[in-house]
Amino acid sequence: MESGVLRLGRTDAAKLIRHCLRQGRIRITRHFKEQLAAEGLTIGDAYYVLQQGIVLHEPEHDVFFQQWRYRMEGTEPDGKYVSIIFTFEGPEDGVLVTIFSDEGGRGES
Repeated sequence: MESGVLRLGRTDAAKLIRHCLRQGRIRITRHFKEQLAAEGLTIGDAYYVLQQGIVLHEPEHDVFFQQWRYRMEGTEPDGKYVSIIFTFEGPEDGVLVTIFSDEGGRGES
């Protein structure tokens, strides 16, 4: 077990991050806030993507931080296609790591 959370499949990761959103158990990193501003997006835009988007790829293991990272993709309310990288600090504690526009869309970065 790494960082209190085993590797999750795509569907389970999406369900868990949405559960964390509903429970208010989301930590937003400074880097995420900086990238959010750089993209001209709001936290509401990010939450919308987390609620409506999909995890298309299996998670990647971050060796440095010893955690699994997931990528939620979707369109924010104004139509910009973005990807959000998130992880979990515990069984019900989500962490938003970064956000970026994905001009290629659908997993092409």
